[in-house]
Parts: sequence; structure tokens; C-alpha cells
Amino acid sequence: MTPLSRAATTGHLEAVKLLVEEGGADVESKDNVWGMTPLSRAAANGHLEVVEFLVEEGGADVESKSNSGQTPLSWAAAYGHLDVAEFLVEEGGADVESKEWDGRTPLSWAASNGRLDVVEFLVDEAGADVESKSNTGWTPLSWAAGDGHLEVVEFLVEEGGADVESKDYAGNTALDLARQEAAKGNWWTKERRKAAAAWLESRSTNRGSRTQG
Repeated sequence: MTPLSRAATTGHLEAVKLLVEEGGADVESKDNVWGMTPLSRAAANGHLEVVEFLVEEGGADVESKSNSGQTPLSWAAAYGHLDVAEFLVEEGGADVESKEWDGRTPLSWAASNGRLDVVEFLVDEAGADVESKSNTGWTPLSWAAGDGHLEVVEFLVEEGGADVESKDYAGNTALDLARQEAAKGNWWTKERRKAAAAWLESRSTNRGSRTQG
């Protein structure tokens, strides 16, 4: 990791400025672990001022991709940094439909991790596609249901208009996935997934089509 990446990761704005403006540090350098640029590292850690500087003064690429294909927006969405996500989209022009190598969009990342405020922003303000599919056919609703994030599930269906009957490429709906995943994890994780499954079952037009796996 370069000194610039370290400073961006920890949010040391003055160090970032010094390294870029006086030291000529490469704002597009990537670390050897994740392939993340300083901008992605700042975005993932929620350091808005560093993100703003790197984009506005450093000319950093808002569409740079890590080894997994995640952009700075995807990293911000995954970790729930709403202010960073807003800046990257509204000021940086970041692509809300950019997909990583397994086909997940920033919305799918936010949904998977239960970042409701970021999900709301991406759908309501940025116009993100609630039916975007990953390489396995999982939609943002699939990810939210599989990880038991009930508030996100409710929002995607009731406000975002997500299709509860949409199936992945193995033929599973979000309800199926919630049921299957409810058998895994610790007690709290299981209960979360059961709650998501119960809510989706109440909205499903094909109840009881599958048994819990």
C-alpha cells in the first residue's frame, strides 16, 4: 500500500493533500491486496472530505475498479456511507448500474448489507434498477432477503416496486432464498431471515411452492 492509500484509508486529509499536491502521488495507484485505489479506500471508510479532494482536485477516476470489480460507489454502498454515495453520484457522476465481476451493483451491495438509507437514496434519488441481476440471477431483493434485512425487503417491494416472484437462475424467488438461508448462521441471523421469509410469504402469489431448505 502506498503512503497515499494509507492516508486515504485513515482519512488524513492534510496528508493526502500534501502527497498529491507536493509529492505528485499517483491517485490511481492500486494496492496489492484488493486492487483498490486511494479513492476506493477513502469511500469504503467513509472519509467524505478525502473523497471530495481526490475527485475534485486530484482528478481520481470514480469508475476505477478493484480486483473484484467494485467501484468507489460500490464500496461506499456496501459499508453504508450515505454522504459519500451521494457525493459520488451527484457530484462525481458515478454509474449506479456499474457491476462487479459477479454482477452485483451498488444497490445490491447496499441491500445485502442492510444499508437502508443508501438503498433509499439509490432507488429514490439515483434511479437504480431494482431488478438488476447478478451472475446468479439474484436481484437486490434476493440479497436483502437472503441476509434477512427486513426493512430493506419492505422498502424494495413497497416503495421500489421490486418483483417478489422474480427468480434467480436456479429457480429461486427471494422467499425461497430467505427460507433456505434461515437454516444457517447463529440464532439472531436465523430469526432475521425467518422474519424476512414470513413477510415475503404474505406478499407472495405462490405461497408454499417450496419447503424450507
